[in-house]
Amino acid sequence: MGNENYAFTHLQEVSMSGTIDFFKELIDKVVDITSMQCLWVLAVATGIIFLICYIRVLIKMFSSKGIVIGILGIVFVVYAFIWGWVNHEEYGIKNVMTNWSVVIGVGASLYILALLSF
Repeated sequence: MGNENYAFTHLQEVSMSGTIDFFKELIDKVVDITSMQCLWVLAVATGIIFLICYIRVLIKMFSSKGIVIGILGIVFVVYAFIWGWVNHEEYGIKNVMTNWSVVIGVGASLYILALLSF
C-alpha cells in the first residue's frame, strides 16, 4: 500500500511539473514579443473597433436620414463622427460614440508611440 501511495504522489508531481513547464513555455512565448509587435497588435485592435463604431453610425445615418446623409458619412468620416455626437441622444448611440472617441484617442496615442520608438 505504501508503494501505491508513493506512485500516486510521484505521478501528481510529474503531472504538476509538466503543467508548470507548459505554462512557463507559454509565458516565454507571449513575453518574447517586441514592443513594436505589441503596438501593432494594439493598433489593429483599435482599428477594428473604430471600423465597427463607424459602421454602426453609418447604419443609423442611412436608416434615419436617408441616402444623401449616409453617403456624406461614407465620404467624410469626420462628418459621420460629428453627426453621431450631435444625434447620440435621439438615436441611442451614446455608447457607440463614447467607444469611438476613446478608440480615436488610443489610436492617436499608439501612433505617437510608434513614431517615437523609431
